Amino acid sequence: MTETHAKTPDQMTDAERAAAELVNKSMNGPATAPKRSGETVTVACKLPNGMILQHWRMQAFRDPVLGGGHREVQRAVEDGAPVKVHGPTVPFGIVPRFLIVGGYALTTGISKDFWDKWLSQNRDHDSVANRLIFAMPTMDAAQGQADDLAENQSGLQPMLPDKDKRVPRSSNPALTTVATAEAPKAA
Repeated sequence: MTETHAKTPDQMTDAERAAAELVNKSMNGPATAPKRSGETVTVACKLPNGMILQHWRMQAFRDPVLGGGHREVQRAVEDGAPVKVHGPTVPFGIVPRFLIVGGYALTTGISKDFWDKWLSQNRDHDSVANRLIFAMPTMDAAQGQADDLAENQSGLQPMLPDKDKRVPRSSNPALTTVATAEAPKAA
């Protein structure tokens, strides 16, 4: 019978070390909020369910190769705790615990350092490029910008059959357009 001993960090492969760090991180309590610089921003988001913002860093790993051996590859790994940004969708009859202006949900108290780093990592993301998520230094500035961008559409809003550009329309004049069912009339 053989005895098994725990490997020291020097004896572990990169993948084993990363897995051990992940287990250790998840077993030792909840994720902590990102470090605050003292300065905060108000983030406005028009995506219906909001977003979870996360920082990433590239880390080298060794992947096994068919036929034996390993190759060095870079993988993105989480760096720090995620931050939830509210979206404007709330259940019917529930009053939101955050302000919604121009279809944008405003989330206050996000660290400016966190936002700047996230923005630099996600500058080409469609939601950033199309101004569906942005940050302003004050609540008033965020409200003003959200009012200015109120006509900005995410493409995820409910469809309006009569006016919506996404509703299929026939080029054949003999065909009628898509219509909604009418409610039965009470006798």
